[in-house]
Amino acid sequence: MFLRLPNIFLITILFQTLIVRPQSSWPKISDGDTITKTLKLGGTHTYEIELNKGELALLTLYDYTINTKSIVTNEENYIVEKSDTWNISNYIVFYANKEGKYNVEIQPFNNDKEEGVYSLEVRTYGSQTNDKTEIIDKFLSTFYKTDGPGASVIVLEEGIPKYKRSFGLSNLEYNLPISENTLFNLASVSKQITAFGIALLAHKGRISLKDDIREYIPELPEYERVVTIQHLIDHTSGLYESRHALVLAGYGSEGFYNKDRVLHYLFRQKNLLFIPGERLQYSNSGYMLLSEVITRATGIEFAKWIKENIFSPLEMHSTVIRDKAGSIIGNRAYPYYRSNSEDYRQSLNDFGAIGASGVYSCPNDLVKWLDNYTTGKVGGPEVLDMVNKGGVLNNGETTHYAFGNWKSENNGLEKINHLGLTSGYRTAITRYPEKDVAILYLANDSEFRTYYLAKKVEDIFLADFFSYLKKQKEERKTVDTHEETTSTELESEKKIDTDITDYIGGYYSDEIVTSYDFTENDGKIEIVSIKHSPVVLEQTDNDIFRGNQWFFEKVEFIRNESNQITGCIVFDDSGSTGIEFIKQ
Repeated sequence: MFLRLPNIFLITILFQTLIVRPQSSWPKISDGDTITKTLKLGGTHTYEIELNKGELALLTLYDYTINTKSIVTNEENYIVEKSDTWNISNYIVFYANKEGKYNVEIQPFNNDKEEGVYSLEVRTYGSQTNDKTEIIDKFLSTFYKTDGPGASVIVLEEGIPKYKRSFGLSNLEYNLPISENTLFNLASVSKQITAFGIALLAHKGRISLKDDIREYIPELPEYERVVTIQHLIDHTSGLYESRHALVLAGYGSEGFYNKDRVLHYLFRQKNLLFIPGERLQYSNSGYMLLSEVITRATGIEFAKWIKENIFSPLEMHSTVIRDKAGSIIGNRAYPYYRSNSEDYRQSLNDFGAIGASGVYSCPNDLVKWLDNYTTGKVGGPEVLDMVNKGGVLNNGETTHYAFGNWKSENNGLEKINHLGLTSGYRTAITRYPEKDVAILYLANDSEFRTYYLAKKVEDIFLADFFSYLKKQKEERKTVDTHEETTSTELESEKKIDTDITDYIGGYYSDEIVTSYDFTENDGKIEIVSIKHSPVVLEQTDNDIFRGNQWFFEKVEFIRNESNQITGCIVFDDSGSTGIEFIKQ
């Protein structure tokens, strides 16, 4: 005879089975805590931190031997922060827009290890008046020293600076501080200025966005499909990335890539990566060609034309374009990087991709540039309307790239921004048009954390306007807070032919007029040339290898019908360029 239990009792048992551990048992953390834990593959560590409204939590993961991802939720289970160490973000930073308890989940991410150790340091910052700019200042101050490179930051609301501060030094040798008048290489943020110049010419009828670029640069090869000015603006041209080709050709990453070198390479590039308009693939080459279009359409050198038609009317008197190697730019921040010994070194590379990069500007001038996106002082409403429209692919789909700016969304708010990276410069310029808020962040060190810090400044200042996404319940079902489980599912290993004999030999590329010798060393392929230090290849699949340099990120070998190696294609770390080499 079986005892029939009440339904409510059964439901209670089932609920207790699904919940591995009640929320109240999660370890509590607070300001000043430092925790060291072992995390196993398949496990999750969950912590609880209680914050007052307006407080900021800064959790730092360090000395970790396993990559992790983190998710932070509030009491209503809304996600307020996501981060992962895989993408070089060992910080978990979130702002409390309401008082309460916040749960921090840490899980392994993209690992081939069974377990690893991490340490977690907890810091919180508050303001008695809930002043967000005070929180931003305390937060940023923890990352910059007075005797190292730094950054200049401005937060604008309705065109008025709500926060403005500079950190660190523009020149370590002479101990010169960074200010709002210090010039930084904007790197790829320069693209929006080039694109705006093209829009001005199109509005005046000097050019058409539908024009074949060969109308202005006839030295380019006649491709199977027409490449238009619009394709260059939208990154949909199919052109190869020039920097990769120039480095492979021996113009090292410490060199200045002048326009003539890039054009010489592009004039030899007979084919395109894809049909123009088929897809978006980021291309510095395209924007360098746009600068040449401006020069040839106007008969005035690009740098001079931009100054006369954009910088001077907007009274951006300090802003210049560095179009010649070694030209003197006063009051500029020097770019730095950390050596293996953790000492700062000056970056020698100052990428001269004019049109794609090369604009030097300061925060005070860029305030005027951002203001023009609202006032239309230069260009008027017609040009503003033009530059705010994303590109359109052949299939009718609209892209998220609009005249030098990416268009996206951040927690329900429209976000328009672009990042810049070259040598030791890191830049970020972001606009939130719905709230009339803009953030300028210019730095002179090579730390990728610059982009994360810039994003956190946005999140803090706009926290009250965000619509956070709710975490899906199924993500919690298998949570086992600090008693990890290990996944036993293993992918079947694919058999790889590891005989490298067929790959050994000389390879030549007609596109870049360059040869490399593929040799064998200690059972591995070693690529030898007087142009670079040896590059070692590790096999990842049949006929596919990965190199230990960004310009040999991936090498795919080509076989003929007789199964003989006839050549290879070399890709960079972005995958945007494939340079073909023929085996000799």
